[in-house]
Amino acid sequence: MAEITLAKSSGFCFGVKRAVTLLEDELGKTENARNVISIGEIIHNRTFTDSIKRRGVRIIDPETIET
Repeated sequence: MAEITLAKSSGFCFGVKRAVTLLEDELGKTENARNVISIGEIIHNRTFTDSIKRRGVRIIDPETIET
């Protein structure tokens, strides 16, 4: 059987951690998560994106915005 070893430094990079922290800060400021809107996905991670959608965050496709 193959052995899987995780690196001690595995996880999100600095930029992703910062983006998630900023999102969590905004969610903490509002009573209604539907007031938090992301233009595009915060990070390209389906599990994370699905979890913030379940919390009420709206994600708008940037291509649908008229300029």
